Order: sequence, then structure tokens, then C-alpha cells
Amino acid sequence: GLSTNVSNFEKDFATGYLFGEILHKFRQQVDFDQFQNKNTYEAKIANFKRLEPTFKALGIKFSATQSNAMMNGERGASLRLLYQLKMAAERLVVATSVASDNTQVNNNGQGAVTKGIRVPRDQFDGHERRFFEHRLRATCLNVKQAREDKVTKKFQLEKHKQEIVAFEMDNIEQAHMEEQRQIHRFSLRERLRQNKAAKDDWEAHSHDLWQDNMQVRMSREMADIKFNERVFQKHKDGTLKANDSATMDVHHGVKDFEKGLSTLGISTRLQARSLKGIPDDQSSGSDEDEENLPERLLQQTTKAETAKELVEALQSRLPSAQELEHEAGLFMRKIKESKHAGSIARRERERRRRRVLVEQQREQEMLEESQLEEVLIDKLGRESVEEAAISYSTWRTQTFEEVFTRNRDARKKDYAARRKQEKEEALRRDQDLLDEMIETVREQEERERVRYRAIERGRHAKRRAKLCEETENILELVTQMAFASIQQEQLTDSPEVDETLWHEWMALFEANVPVSSLSSLADCVAEPAPLTAQPDTDSLLPDAPPGSSLNTAALLDYVSSKGQWEVVKPAEENPDDPDAEPPAPPLAPPPRVFDPAEEARKALEEVPEIQFIDKLSSELDFVEARPVNYRLGLVVASMLDRTYKMPPPKPAPAMPEVPLRLVITGKTFAGKKMCAEKLAEAYNLEIVDIDGVVRECLYLSKRPDLSGVNPVDVLSFAGEAADEYCQRLLSEGNPYAKELQDIGFAVQELLDEGKAIGDELYVHMITTKIRSLFPDDIPKEKKTVLHGDEVLPEEPVIGDANIEPRGWVLTGFPDDATRLALLERFLSGFVDPKATPTPKAVEMKSEAALICPRPPEEIPPVVRKPGGYDLHFRLELALDESVRRAAGRRVDPVTNLEYHIEDMLPPNEKSVIFERLVPVDGLAKSMGTMTQRIHKFDVAQPEVDDILEYFGPFPDVPRLVEVDASGMFDDTYTALEEQVALLLERKRAEKAKEIEEAEAAKAEAEAKAKAAEEAAAAEAAAAEAAKEEDPDAAVDSPPPAAAPDGEAEVTDGVEPPFELVETNKLPEYVEKIEDSIFSLLVEEWRDLQSDFVSSVKKLFGWHRSHLADYRSGLFGIKTRFAEFLQRTDSRQALVDTFVQRFNAFTEEYPDMRKQDATKNELHQRAEELHEKLRMEAETRRTENNSQLEVMKTSRWVESQTEVLAAQVQYAVQLEVRRYHAACQLLTDFYYSAMCLGLPEAHAAPPIVNCFEEEKEEEPDPKAKKAPPPKKGKDAAPEEPVISPEEKADAKLCKWVPDGPKEEVPGAVTDAPPPDPSAGHWEFPFLEDLMAKASKAVWKLEDFTPPSMEPTPKEDAPDPKAKAKAKGKADKKKGEDEPPPPPSMPLPPLFVDLQQSLVSERATFTHRLTVIGNWAQRRLLQNATSSRSTFDHLKDWIVLRRQKELDAADGLITIIKEHIESEDFIRTKLNMENAHLHQRPNVLLRAPDPPVVPPPVEGVSPFRWTIEQLQGLLEAVSNATAALSAKARMLPSATMLNLLMQMTSVEVGDRKPVLVPASWRNCGTNRLKTLIAGFEHPHSAGSVDVVEFLLHVGLMHSPLGWPSLNTLMEIRKVLEPQTPTGCSWPDYYVSTEQFLQTPLFADSSGLEEAFAKKFKPHTTQAPGMFDRSSNQLRWVAQVMRRFVAPTSKQEAWELECGHYDYKVRKADEKERISEMLDDVRTTPSNSPRQPDADMPALLGVGGHDPDSDNNEDAHSVGAVSVESTGRPEKPRPEAPQNLPQLTEDSVSVRQFLSYLCLGSTPEEGLARAFAVLSPAGTASGSVPGASAHAAMLQLGVRPMPAGLPGDSKPALPALHKFCEELDNKYGGQVRATDLVGKSEAQEMLKALNLGRRHKRAEVDKLFPKVNK
Repeated sequence: GLSTNVSNFEKDFATGYLFGEILHKFRQQVDFDQFQNKNTYEAKIANFKRLEPTFKALGIKFSATQSNAMMNGERGASLRLLYQLKMAAERLVVATSVASDNTQVNNNGQGAVTKGIRVPRDQFDGHERRFFEHRLRATCLNVKQAREDKVTKKFQLEKHKQEIVAFEMDNIEQAHMEEQRQIHRFSLRERLRQNKAAKDDWEAHSHDLWQDNMQVRMSREMADIKFNERVFQKHKDGTLKANDSATMDVHHGVKDFEKGLSTLGISTRLQARSLKGIPDDQSSGSDEDEENLPERLLQQTTKAETAKELVEALQSRLPSAQELEHEAGLFMRKIKESKHAGSIARRERERRRRRVLVEQQREQEMLEESQLEEVLIDKLGRESVEEAAISYSTWRTQTFEEVFTRNRDARKKDYAARRKQEKEEALRRDQDLLDEMIETVREQEERERVRYRAIERGRHAKRRAKLCEETENILELVTQMAFASIQQEQLTDSPEVDETLWHEWMALFEANVPVSSLSSLADCVAEPAPLTAQPDTDSLLPDAPPGSSLNTAALLDYVSSKGQWEVVKPAEENPDDPDAEPPAPPLAPPPRVFDPAEEARKALEEVPEIQFIDKLSSELDFVEARPVNYRLGLVVASMLDRTYKMPPPKPAPAMPEVPLRLVITGKTFAGKKMCAEKLAEAYNLEIVDIDGVVRECLYLSKRPDLSGVNPVDVLSFAGEAADEYCQRLLSEGNPYAKELQDIGFAVQELLDEGKAIGDELYVHMITTKIRSLFPDDIPKEKKTVLHGDEVLPEEPVIGDANIEPRGWVLTGFPDDATRLALLERFLSGFVDPKATPTPKAVEMKSEAALICPRPPEEIPPVVRKPGGYDLHFRLELALDESVRRAAGRRVDPVTNLEYHIEDMLPPNEKSVIFERLVPVDGLAKSMGTMTQRIHKFDVAQPEVDDILEYFGPFPDVPRLVEVDASGMFDDTYTALEEQVALLLERKRAEKAKEIEEAEAAKAEAEAKAKAAEEAAAAEAAAAEAAKEEDPDAAVDSPPPAAAPDGEAEVTDGVEPPFELVETNKLPEYVEKIEDSIFSLLVEEWRDLQSDFVSSVKKLFGWHRSHLADYRSGLFGIKTRFAEFLQRTDSRQALVDTFVQRFNAFTEEYPDMRKQDATKNELHQRAEELHEKLRMEAETRRTENNSQLEVMKTSRWVESQTEVLAAQVQYAVQLEVRRYHAACQLLTDFYYSAMCLGLPEAHAAPPIVNCFEEEKEEEPDPKAKKAPPPKKGKDAAPEEPVISPEEKADAKLCKWVPDGPKEEVPGAVTDAPPPDPSAGHWEFPFLEDLMAKASKAVWKLEDFTPPSMEPTPKEDAPDPKAKAKAKGKADKKKGEDEPPPPPSMPLPPLFVDLQQSLVSERATFTHRLTVIGNWAQRRLLQNATSSRSTFDHLKDWIVLRRQKELDAADGLITIIKEHIESEDFIRTKLNMENAHLHQRPNVLLRAPDPPVVPPPVEGVSPFRWTIEQLQGLLEAVSNATAALSAKARMLPSATMLNLLMQMTSVEVGDRKPVLVPASWRNCGTNRLKTLIAGFEHPHSAGSVDVVEFLLHVGLMHSPLGWPSLNTLMEIRKVLEPQTPTGCSWPDYYVSTEQFLQTPLFADSSGLEEAFAKKFKPHTTQAPGMFDRSSNQLRWVAQVMRRFVAPTSKQEAWELECGHYDYKVRKADEKERISEMLDDVRTTPSNSPRQPDADMPALLGVGGHDPDSDNNEDAHSVGAVSVESTGRPEKPRPEAPQNLPQLTEDSVSVRQFLSYLCLGSTPEEGLARAFAVLSPAGTASGSVPGASAHAAMLQLGVRPMPAGLPGDSKPALPALHKFCEELDNKYGGQVRATDLVGKSEAQEMLKALNLGRRHKRAEVDKLFPKVNK
């Protein structure tokens, strides 16, 4: 059979494993061991890839498609392949049977076959295998890809959904765009139609106007022609007349001249001949010339000689008659040809027209004939009335029947379509509801994801807050350490902290204790008292922070020889390196070098007489290169283990022993219960659910729950039933139901009190439930069997190896580390080592290891324990998947079936079901806590993993198994089931192995028992035989006694071989010591430990205090000496007196300073001052040396050395005590272990004290006195008297100078004398101290057996008394010695004792060496630091003197320089602290003012500089002043001449630059164009100079023309300064107030950038030129020079002008009427009728706008009413209380109105309304007066002159303007009502005000140029 029972072919054969097994049985699959019986994707592919060559060899067609079908479990795929395999096997059996007759056939008819042989083709086969694998992977469903597709499916769906939504949105947008396009197209067509109509109207109107204009033009041209003809004729007539008159004048003059000559009697002709020298009798040619004057003129002007030749020449150039006739003929022929061509064209056009008319006539005739034919046919085809009625009735009936039928069919179709539509609509609504549900799930996923992140952020925030707090504490410690290091740097004057102090700080840092800083450095400066005695060591630092932390760290360094106790080896010299620097001479003797092996050999060589000296070794144990005594450490550790024994561990609780014990945990909806149910069904497991267990406990505790479905629910209706149920189970041997009932009562109490159930109660509940499920499987207590006197354990029962699957599975518990630890403790008794408190013995051993280390222990390897259960499955599931599963659950209330809207939809897709589905759990109830539970589960898993690492069903199998539950449930279950199957198989194999081992052990035990029985029988037979031979000997001979412990048993007088005691067996001897002696040993160890630790801590505290005092003392010495060096003296007074006299003399006699004699005198006085300063420096040096000697003799350094020496002695003493106590402890232990009792106490160690004064020997009074010393030359020199203090100091520390080298006799040496500073320090007391300490060493002893005599017992023995080795025998002379004790073999423990003493001696010597080296370093540090300190002080003295002398030299040099420069000493000279300071801020005389470079403005080629603007302003001011003092207008010609003068520059002209480069030689035309841009309609030929100057000043400014916001900011500054009685903006401000305005505020730095671009070219860097402020000041000058009156003043003048004009017109009319009135009647009282109409201001009402009486009419509403006669009102009165005008005044209205000019008139008008109106905004209403002043610019520009002829004012008066505003805007106007509208344009055009509100385009006329 196969390894697996086949229940489903498709499922069982899907992996390919069974196919391989079948082929393997037929010997066709040789690689079957590589097959995998797994249901994974890779295992399937690997199996089928190995099957493919075999199938091919068998002749079975096998492809990747078939493999894919079988792997997917398709129906019939595996059966087909099995059938083919069966047929191939049969063929193979038949072929094999034919080939071999010896074939064996089994019961199934299958023969033993062999695999077919084929020729291998490696390359081809490899290619086929790869091709098959690629095809298989391509066609097979990739599980990983499927999972990825499943994960990405929702994203693909969302993408598709988004694409659909985007497509719909695009369609909507396209439709909207099409609609907008249609609307736009319609609007365009409508606009085009309107434009076309308007264009047609305009063209018609334009054509009419054109005709009128042509007529006017023709008339004008005719008039011009006539005028020109008249003018030409008049000119011609005048010319002729002038010529005639001139000719006549000439003739008359000639005649008069000749007449005068003749009167004088002179002949003109004779006179002429005489003048030419012609005699009278000779004729002259001149007469002939006069006669032939025309011919001579003709010869001079033409080539012709005579007139005839001229005529002939002219006639020859004219065409002849034939030529004229020929040309005429050609011209006529062309005319004829043109007429002929025109006639031909006309005939052709006529022919075409006639043909078209003929065709049209023919078509008309044919149309008429066809219509006539149709009429006739219609008349012939008409039926009668009866036929028509019958036909109608028939048609009507048929129509009704058809209608009825169609209606019936239509209704049926309509009903069916409606039902179908309703169903589709219902399905669509149902599907929409499903989509909405899915969308809700997605939204819930997003919300829960956000909530999870928020919870995680909160956890991380708490963790970060804790870390921040810890970091702040660490930073605080580091900060305090940094402050302390700064104080130490100030204290020691060294950038590095002392190494010892730094180690102490690091220890405090590790202990989280802050470093205590000094209270104040000033306390260290106080004079310290010399230390005369040692401080009390009992009053040192207490065991509290920071002392305890420092003492602990220092103790560890002390015993480990680290830190300050480290032995520093001297550096080795390298003789091979020639470049190496020679080492510095040592300042002290070299440090002691300790050799442990040499010390051990020395100890052995001291006692060569010991009999076991060869058994001792000089090899020692080392820890970090220091010798240690492992024997002492091991003995002490064993003593502590025995003293503080750990109680035995509690036995594991009794739990059922079942094969399978599983736990399944995971997140919510991971499928825990489903997997547990399926596993329980497959492996006969009991499910333990925490909720079910709690419910069962409550049921058993009589709390009813009618909603339950558990069978135990029946018991909850009555308390008696629950009790009976528990009693029945108890009687059956299951007492755990009663325990569950008791737990239920406890749970009820907690619930009633409102408390939560504890974790321990949960675990107790679960374990009790597990016991109740398997009461028979709980192991019983092991029984014992009595076998004679021995108690034998019960033999274990060996079960069957075939384990049946059964057990329990726990779901959903435990989910955190706390519950897991509790569950494991209840199941197996395991306690987490991390939660176990440290045993007392471990703590004590760790403390003891500091003093006596023990051998290192090997750490046992970590082995997994089985624990309380086997496997822990964790189902991994993402948060989104968990939320999706939870939120997608729905229940059908009709069928009570549960569905999932994504994973498990209803089976019938065409049924409406989603609308009645309801959520299983409300989202508001479950999701909020579910996310928190999931987060809590995720956070707790790392701790759970740490605990699970301890356990596993087998050492190589971990307990934790993580399973991915995000896929299909079958995949999850398959993974779990595979692990459970492997576990069960492994347990079965282990059980079989255990049975085999038990059987083998049993057989071996039986064999041993049989051999023992045979040996006992043989001994009994021998004893019987001996008894029979000699019965007395058998009775008298006692049995052999056992040898005591530690002694070798002697057999037959032969000593056994000696064996040394192994160190690791010493704990066994410790356990065998008697309790009384053991307590004494423990007491000895405690005394040793406490004395050593307390003494060492006292030493450390004492030494820290000493170091602090020493550092502060050195700092105080330096500080006090520095203060002494800086004491005041009289040098400054000498300098001040000299300088004062020097300056006074210079000021009083400045001329004498220039004399040489005076300079010599002053130099002499300076030298006298120099000498005084030198004497003062020498005096201070002497005082400083005296003070230094006082400090040296204060014995502070010596007292510090004494303190340090006392500390060294204290350290040696405590080491001696420790060594003696350790040796005594070892001796007592070994003697006790040898059962020899306690030996006598060793002699106390010698007192180690090197400070005791040696007692001088008392002189013997009987001895002769020594003779006195001789006096004279031969007398010996007297020894100096040395005080006791000096002796003590020399004993402690002394400086030994290097002596001179030995001189060779007769040799000449040039070596310099020895340096007195060269030498080294010696510390004699150290050698004495170490020699005294070495006397405490214990020497080795030979073994002496103790006396065997019994010791008499005392009445009250002392437990601490030592056993005496010797008796109290009388030791008198002559008595016999007591008999020697009996010989005893050498105990190995005694040899081990001596070896331990050798190790302890080496340790002691090493400690003394460490202390000696440490003392030498400390003493050397004290000596060198104190010596270097005093050397520094001496250097300070020398340096101070040199500095004082240098300062004096520098002072005298400065004084001499001032003497030679003949100048004052202007600054104060200070001689402070040996330095010369020149105080530049303390002046003795007032300083000269600094030279500030003037600011220079850079010249731009296109922008006017301020200097050029000033020149332009000055020129314009002079020009206007020549006209009038208050003139603000300048004639255009004058301005043109002025500009031409300024811009004209000739080559080589050196005149100052008056204009920019772009203005130079610009030409007259550009200047005329410029001036024309500033001319106005009312001021033609004149230029407003203010407007011109402002335009030129602001031209090409980087800030541009002021914006409206800038003007409003200016208004904010100026409006609060309005004087009382004035209104905005009709007042004046001063220049200072004007300069406060932000007109040219440059926040962006544009002016600065412009100035950097055009820097001035100067030799020195000029100052920064402030263009903005200077330009603002220039504008103020312009406005102040050409200030305008107020608007009220000009408005009054305008009113007066109109009034005078009306009066003048009335007077003129009256005068003309009177002149034309022929009937001079008496004037009546009736008013006169007006002579003409007076239209309104803007020509409204149909009046002639050119009439002279427009001002006499006003408009009211839409009707114009004419005024009559004189003005009815009197002449306007002059305004009162106007602002006073001063020379420093600037008009606010004038300034702002010019700046309000805009690029267009409408913009300028709007800016003016916004800035100048009282409201301050363009949208607010503006009163008529303000609008009148703003529009007409009253108070701004000069008033224009009256109109020519009648002097009518050019601008309207206020009342006329207000009347027009009343007609249009109701008296008030807004800028928004005028700007951009036709009314404003009409008003500006009517008043010719457009140019007044628009800026001139100066920038375009003079653009920017860079050259």
C-alpha cells in the first residue's frame, strides 16, 4: 500500500508525491528521496519536474498542461494518468518476464521490473527539462502571483472604478465644453450679425458723410483754386508792374544821367572813346556793337550766329508733318481696334443672354405641361361617394382590429418589459447597495488605518518622551561635567582634566550621579593652614551618592589594577633606530617590576628542607596579567553557596499527558476558531476557548443564560442540576468540574463588584478546564516499593509506540507576554529567568569575587524545553484585511445565514438579497476597540517571541510557528495541518526510540543483578570454608576500618601513590565541614571582607579629599602670587605727572618745541623718567622674590606630601591585614577539611609604620666621653644643624642632583659644569615601608601530625578556641622529651594548602608592588607639580620684570617720538600690570573732526542727476522771474531756447554737464516735440513749468511714477497735519512736514541698485548718495518756488471772471441796442427779450454750441432755460480765513494734483478723485465743489486766459458745474461714474481738460540708453 490512504484522487495525487512513490515501487524513480510531500507551489513543480523524464521513458505522453491540470485538481486528470501508468507498467512487466524466466511475481501480479535503458543525451535532456519547467511555471497558477493578484485586485478594481468615473467626468466635461462652445458660437454669430448690421449702418452713414465731405471738399478745392489763381494773378501782376516800374526807373535814370552830362557839356560817346584810348578819327567797334546788340546777345547765349540759324536749328528739332501724320495714324488705329474688340464682346454677351432666356422658357413650359397632366390624372382617378364610404368603413374595421391586437401585444410586452425592468432595477439597486457596502468597508479600512497610526504615534510619542527625558538627564550630566571641566581648567591651568578625576567623573556618569562643581574659586585663594597631622579616617565621605558610586568604581579599579592603580611598564628603547630621540632623564627611580613566577620560586627556595617541596609548583593563576588565588575564591564561593542555599524548585503541576497540545493566536478574524475546529476534527482535539470556559464557569456557578447553545446550558436553570452535575463528575474521578464551579463563584464576585477578571484567574480557569477534559491522562504520584531495607522506585510503564492523535487546542489565548508566562507557569512550572530575583548567594559571590576571584565558569548552552504545550501558532494578518473581514460580515435575518460581501457572496446572483442584509456587529461597537486590540497584540508580540524562544517540542524544533492568514482559509489550514502532522510523526519516532532504550536498560540491569548474586554466593562459600578451618581467627579479627577523608588507605604496609587535590573538588570538602567550624570560617570571611572594603573606601575618600585640597592649594598659591604681582605702585603717577607737564609746556611754549635745545632738555627729562621706572621695576623684583621665599617656606607642600605618605602607609597596612586574614582562613579551612581540628592562630603581622621616630640609644654614663673636636686647619668641617622637620621631609621626599662625571687623571675636558636643575626625586620611606610589609609573609611549613592524646574536656569549652597541638609538659632541663606522634602519611590537602599560600603570597607581593608604583607616581606628581609651580612663579617674576622694563622702554620711545614730532601727547598712557596701554578712547585733548567723503551721485546717460535738476530749476526760475515774480507758465519759444542752450555741446567744450548724455545735441525737432507735449488747449504756446520739471525729474526713475497706493500713504501722513479751519487738501505745509512724506520710499532697494549700476568715477570712494531724500528735497524746492494759490481763491476769481463777463456782455448788448434803436423812446420798466439762445454747458437742448451766449443759459432737468439780462446775484465776495502763504510753504493740493496725472485722462481723473476727495476713495461720493476743483485743477495750474475776442473765461464756474451735476448725478459724483464712460469723455472734450489730467510721454521721446 501507499504511505497515505487515498480518499480523493484529485487532491491526494495533486502534489505528485504518490506518483513518485508508485514509480519507486516499480524501480523506475531512483530519486524518490528528493520528493517532497508538501502542498506548496514549489514542491509540486519540483515533483512533477522529476516525474517528466520517467513518464517519457515509459512512453507516456506527459506535458505541462496535464501537470497543471493535476496540480489544480481537475476532475479525471489524475485518473487518466494513473490508467496510462498502469498500462505502461503492464507492458514493462510482460517485457521483463519474456527476457527473464526467473522473474518473481508477487500476489498482485506485478513482476520485479527494471528500468529501461536508453542512450543518454545530456544536452537534449537538459534542454527538455528546462523547457518543461518553463512551460509548467508559465501554465501553472503561481500561488505567490495569485496572492499578489488578490492583494492588488482591489487596487485594480479601484483603478477601473476611477477610470470609469474619470471617463464619465470627461464625458460630462466634454458635453459641458460642447454646450459652452455652442453658446459661444451662438454668441459669436449674434455678435457678428450685430457687427454686420452696425457695419452696414456705419457704411451707409459713412457713405452719406463721404458724399457730404466730397461736396464740401470740392467746394473747398474750387475756392482754393480760385484763390490761388487770384493770388497768382495778383502776384504776376505785381511782378510785371514792379519790373515795368524798375525798367522805367532805369531808363529815366539813364536819361537823367545823360541829361546831366550834357548839361555839364560832356559828350558821353567822346568821353568813352577817350577813356578807351581810341583817337577821334578812328572808328570804334563799340558803336557797331551797340548797333548789333541783339546779335551779340544771341551769340553769347546760343551756338547760333544769327537769328536765322537759331530758327533753323529749332525747326530741325521739331517733328515733321509726315511724322506727325504717322503718329496720328497709329493712334487712330489703336482706337479703332479697341472699339472693334468692345463690339465683339458686346455681341457675345448678348448671345449668351438670349440662350439663357430660351432655356428658362423651355423649362417653364415643361413644368406647366407636367402640372396640367397631374391635374387631369387626379380628376380621372377620383371614386364615388358610396365607394369612398364603403372603403372607409372597411378600413375603419380593419384598423380597429389591428389596433386592438397591437394594444394587447403592446400591453403584454410592456408588462413583461416592466417586470424585467423592475427586476433589473431591483438587481441594479441591490448591486449598488453592494457597491455602497464595499465602499463603506473601504472607508472603514481607511478610518481604522488612520486610528491605528494614531495609536502607534501615541505609543512612539510616549517612548520618545521617555527617551527625551533620559537624554535631557544625560545632557544635564554632560553639561555639569563640562562646567566642572572648565572649573578644573581654571583651577589647574591645564586644558586636560586629571586622569584620576576623569575616571571618577566617568564612574559618576555611569551611576547617573551629577558631578559636583566647586562652590567658588575665590575660596581656594584663601591662605591654607599647613597640615600637621593625619585627618580622622572615620569622618570621611559617607556611603551615599556620589561617594558610594565613586567608592564602588574605585574599589573595582583597585582590585583589578586599573586606572590610577595600573602598573605602567617603562618604554623600551630601540637601538636599531638611529633617528629615535634619546629618552628624557628620569625624574624618579624606575618603577618596581613584579615577576609572579620569580616570587613563587623565591617562596619555594626559602624552605628547601620541606619533604614535599617537589610536589609544589611555581605556576600561578592569572586574571588580566595579575596573579590570583583561585583556591581561596573557590572556597569562599562554596562557603557562600552553603550559607545561602536556594530552596528546591517547585514541582511541575500535574497536567494531562496527551500527544498534541496546541495554541493558536492571532489578530481578530484571522481564522483561529475555524482552524481549531478543523484541526480538532482531523486529530481528535478538544477546543479550549476562553469565552466558552468563562461561560461554562458561570453556568456551573448557577448564573442562567438562556441565549446559550452549550449542552451545559440545561444545567443553568436550576442550582441543584449544576451541583448534581459536579458531584457526578467527582464520583467518576473528575474533581475539576467542582473547581470550575468555584472559579465561577469567584468570577461572579468580581463581576458583581464591577472589577475585571485577572490574568491569573483566566489562566487558572483554562488549566482547570484542560484537566477536566482529560482527567484520566493526569499522571499519578510515583509509588515506591520496599525491597528489603532499600526503597526502590516504581518501574516506569512502557507504552505503545503507536500514538493516537488526541489532545487539546487553545484559541485566542495568551495574547501577551504576561499571560503567556502565567500560562507556562501553570502548565509546566516554568518561571522566566528575567523575572526571577537574583539569589542572595549570587550577590554575595559577586561581591566576594572582587577580593578573591574564582575560576571562570562555563555558560551552559541554551536548550529548548518542552514546556507546557507543543506548538504555538500565530496567524499573521494585516490590519486592512482584518478590518475588511470584520466590516464585510452580513447576516440574512430571513434565513439566518451569514455572508461576506466580498469573500462569500450569496449563491444566487439574480436574487435580491443585499437590501435585507444587516451587519453582524455594529461598526460603532466593534471597530473602535478592535483596532486597539490589534495594536495591543502587535506591540506585545516581541515580548512573546522572547519567552517562546525558551521552548520547543524538541531541542531542534521551535515552539513558535508563524502562518500567513491573509490568503485563502485552505492555505492557512494546510500550513497548520502540515506542522501538526510533522509533530505527531516526530513524537511517534521518539516514543519508539524511548521504548528501545528502556528495554536495553532493563536487560542490562538484570545481567548486573545476576552477576552480583553469583559473587555474593562465592564469598559466602569462602567464608564458610575459612570458618571451618580456624573458627577462633574468624571471631578475633575485627573488620577492616575505613580510612578517614583526605587520607590514603594503606594496604599491606604499602603506601599508595600520592595524588594532588583537584581544585574543582574543594566545594565537596566545604560541604563536609562541621557546622560549628563552618560558622567560624564564615565569620572569619565576613570580618576579612568588611575590614578590607571599609578600609579601602576610607582610603579612597581620604585620597579624593587630598587631591581636591592639593589642586585648590596650588591654584590658591598661583592666584595669591598673581595678585601680589599685580599690586599698585607709583609708576602711573610718575607717567601722569610727566605727561601733564609735557603737554602744559607744549601748549604754553609751542615755538620753543621746535628748538634743538628744548628737545635735548625734554630728552633728558625722559631719560630721568626711564631711570625712575627701572628702579621701580628692580624694587618690585626684590619684593617678589621675598614673597616667593615666604611661600616656599610655608611647609604647605611638605604637609601635602606627608598626607600622601600616610595614605600609602594606610594602603599597605590594609593589604597586610587582608593577607594575614586570608592565610589564616585558608589554614583553618584545610585543617578542618583534613579533620585535624583548627590549628593555633598564626602570629599577628608586624606593625607597618615608617613614621615612628627611631629611638636614640641612651648614652652609657660609665663610658668615656669623646674628646672635643679639634680646631684648626686639620679640624673636620662642622655638620649643618638639621631640624626634625627637615629630617622628616628628607625621609619622605628629597631632590638628588646629578653629580659631576668622574674625571680621568691627566685628561683635558671642556665639558660644561653640571646643571644644578638636573637630577631626580627619591622617596626613601617607600623602601622602608615595603621592607616592613614584606616581613608579614607566611613561610611554608612541613607537615607535622597532630598529637593523638585525648584533650581533657573543659567544663565550658569556648567554641572559638583552637585545638592545641602540644601538651602541657614540663620543659625542664634533663626531662625526657615526649614520645613523637605516630607517623602519618602526607595529606594531599596539606600540600594544596601550601600551594594556596604560595599563590596568596604572590598576590600579596603583587598588591604591594601596585601600591608602591602608585605611591611613587603620586609622590612624583606632587613633587614635580609643586616644583614646576614654584618654577613658574619664578618665571613670572623674571617675565614681570622684563615686561615692566619693556613697557618703560616703549613709554620712553613714545615720548621721544612726540618730542621729535613737536606734537601733544593726545591719548592717555597707562602703566598697568606691566603693560603699556594707549587709551584711544581717553583723550587728553579734543580730537580733530574726521574727514567725511562727500556723497557723489553717479551719472546716468539717460537720467537727470540732482545737480542737473538743480541747474534746470535755476534756469527755469530765472526765465519765469524775468516774466513775473509769480509766473508759473513759460512761453514755448523761451523754453525751447533755454533747452537748446543747455543741450548744445560742441566738440572740445569744457562747460559743465547740464543735461544727460541722451539729451545732448538732441536737435530742435525733438525739443519742439517735447515742448508741444506740455502745451494745453487753454494755454497754447506756453508750458506749465511745474509739470515740466516734475516730468523731467521723475523720468526713468526706477521707482516709476508714484502709484495710487503711494499717494494714499502720503495722504495718511499729511491729512493729520490739516490746520484748524482748513479742509483737505486746501492748505499749505512746511518743507519739514513735506520731507516726512513717503513719496520716494524705496523698500526694495531699487535706487540703490540703480546707483550701483552707475557708480561715479572718482579717485577716492565717495559717500553714499541718497537719491530719494535729495529728490524729495528737490521736489519741495520746485513746489515752494512755483507755489499756487488755494482752490478757493481761484474758484472765487473764476466766479468773478464770469460775473464780469456777464456784466460786460449785458452792457455791450444794451449799448448796441441803443445804437440800433432809431426810435429813441423812453425806456420802459418791462424787461427786455433776449436776443439769442444760451445753451447749456455741454450743448444740451438743441442750441448752437458756437454761440456767444452759452454761459447765459443753464439746464434744469432736460429743458434749457435762458437767463436774461444782467446777473441777478451781486458780485461774489472774496473768501475769508484762507491759509497764509510763506516762503517755506508747499501747497498740498498742487503737489498731489500733479502726481495724480495718469497715463490716460480717465485714469488721471480717477486718481484725482480718489486722492483729493474728502472721502479718500474712488467709490465714495464726491461733493460738487471738490469735483469742480479736482476736474478743473483749481489751485494747481495757472488759470488760463479768457477766450479771444470777448475775454470769456475758458473754464466754467462752480454753479454751472453744479447745475450740470444736478442734471446728471444729483449734485454728487463718483469717480466710477465718470472713468471709462462716455459722459466723462464728453465732459473732458467739451472743457478741453483731457490733456490736463494726462502725463506727457517724455520717456518715449528720450528712451533709456546705456552709452
